[in-house]
Amino acid sequence: MSAPLTFRGIAHPPPKKSRDHPSDLSVGELAVTNANGIPLHVEHDTSAPSVGHVLCSYEGTRGELRVIGQVSDQATARRVESGELRGLSLGTDCVQSMDGQVLSRSQRELSLCDEGRRSGTWVTHIGDRQVHSVAAFSAKGTRRRLKFPAKTITPSTPLNRQTKPLSTNPHIHPTMADTAVVDVADTVTKQTYDETKALADERATKLAAAEARLQAYETRERAQLQSYQPAMESLVKELASEYGTPETKAHFDSFSDWTRTCSERANLDTQLQLGTVIHACASKLKRTREEASVQSATADQLATMAKENEGLKENLASKEARIGELSSSLKEITSNSEKLQIQLERAGALQEKFDFSKTASREADAPKGAAAADGIVTKTTENASKLGSVQVADPSAALFSFVNGNSSSVTGRFMPAASNHSLLGAPSGSDIGLGSALRPM
Repeated sequence: MSAPLTFRGIAHPPPKKSRDHPSDLSVGELAVTNANGIPLHVEHDTSAPSVGHVLCSYEGTRGELRVIGQVSDQATARRVESGELRGLSLGTDCVQSMDGQVLSRSQRELSLCDEGRRSGTWVTHIGDRQVHSVAAFSAKGTRRRLKFPAKTITPSTPLNRQTKPLSTNPHIHPTMADTAVVDVADTVTKQTYDETKALADERATKLAAAEARLQAYETRERAQLQSYQPAMESLVKELASEYGTPETKAHFDSFSDWTRTCSERANLDTQLQLGTVIHACASKLKRTREEASVQSATADQLATMAKENEGLKENLASKEARIGELSSSLKEITSNSEKLQIQLERAGALQEKFDFSKTASREADAPKGAAAADGIVTKTTENASKLGSVQVADPSAALFSFVNGNSSSVTGRFMPAASNHSLLGAPSGSDIGLGSALRPM
């Protein structure tokens, strides 16, 4: 199997002040464009397998985008060597807004073609050999070269000024752009070539390292953007269900698709900025709802406590009303008792006066400290009726006196009574007996 064909060329000319096409790159975009590893096609036919790939890309001395690539397909390599495919054309992916403004530009592939749309985009070297150059035939340009001759005028191979067509295909008409003009001023020594190649290799190494760092950065940022996806998708679905209309349904559906694929899209910085803002909105909404839920539970608890408080207040009011009723009833009973006491005093049925405002006068089992709490008690007897003045005899003393006075002094026994009762009977005509002794008691 033959070795791949290595070539160098210009993929994009130096930038202009204004774009001729939306896919044209500016100065800043050319400075950061990285075409390393993109596939190589023929005439932008991406439906067919790629015929090679780009090894590296770098910015030229005039601001142009230069590439080094390999053609692995042998048939395509022969067409390049024959001069049939010497043009280069970038396949730029442009994402545009609804009003036509370009949001992002990224390089998807590089194509070999008959002639690129942009001027000056040619394969300049195949292997180590230069196959394309631009010759200036004006008198001014000739005088400039004569006045300032090239520093390297010793060619490594014999030179002549004959123009040789690069293609032998009869269907291709040679033009000035298809010819290789060999001039002493356009040749370089092997030392200069080696230095330039070493510089290109160094830049390629640096670009590869930068590409690795960029790849690690993009991987980390895409993972972060992927973590935002559930919250963003949930928010968009909720907004679509609440505010979506038949006219705006397509917009919500498009944005919902974006939430699922934003971590895989190009222009990562823009995607991450938008995703960060939407995720922050979703997090804020979630936090607000959680706080509202806590406040709702607190409000329910407060309502329950307020209800219990109202019940306690009603119970207290009911008891206070009952206490008021009992106080009124007590005042009425006290007043009636005082009136009754006055009537009893007037009738002579009450010897002592009671103060019914005192607890000890109203209650039979009043507390011991009630008298001290009520003040000095004027009550001197526990019985307020006239029977309280009757003198009560001592039953034991009366019985002893009766037995000693009516028994026999010899035997100490009672004498027979007329009623023939040994104890309760009494002699005829006398009132002496146990019954008469017990009767007053």
